[in-house]
Amino acid sequence: MKKTYDQMTLEELQKQEKTVKTVRSIFVVIGILLIVSNIFIISKEGFSISSIIPFSFLPLYILIFYSSNKNLKLIQEEINKRNSL
Repeated sequence: MKKTYDQMTLEELQKQEKTVKTVRSIFVVIGILLIVSNIFIISKEGFSISSIIPFSFLPLYILIFYSSNKNLKLIQEEINKRNSL
């Protein structure tokens, strides 16, 4: 069973915070690479149906980034709450 943030220890929260930041950074890098490589391919070979694929993943990346930001804020709020006690 997954623990909620208020059930985790401070060390677990800090580890979770680091994990969320790492995953978010990886997704940003992958998204940027997809877009840059797509622009490069379009400039070299012209527009084709396969050029749409990286842009079709854009909503997914936005959703993942928004979700990870939301989780990160919740984790940081819980850490700040515990540090203030």
